[in-house]
Amino acid sequence: MVSTIPISKDKLNKLPDDVSSLISMGRYTLYRVEISGKPDVAYLLRINATKVFLLKSDGEPVDGEPVDFENLENDKINIKEKIVFNDVFAPIIVRNLSLKS
Repeated sequence: MVSTIPISKDKLNKLPDDVSSLISMGRYTLYRVEISGKPDVAYLLRINATKVFLLKSDGEPVDGEPVDFENLENDKINIKEKIVFNDVFAPIIVRNLSLKS
């Protein structure tokens, strides 16, 4: 089981605030990783079931486009921790209710 580690948002200062909020809401998942053959990759940002961004240590994407998770060689990915932000809070969302009179 991968442990969850809280960090401060300023550690990944190149990561957009919108993305940080989506991580805090649980829509995206951020992991600290090591990938053999890719020494500039420090984090993996999973944005859906198949797409991920590879991020540098400051949160900047290695490439501007997401990559297919299946195309990465899973045996070369070492997931260290799941990352959550201790200073970014998910907004409270209240859905509109349809009331009939």
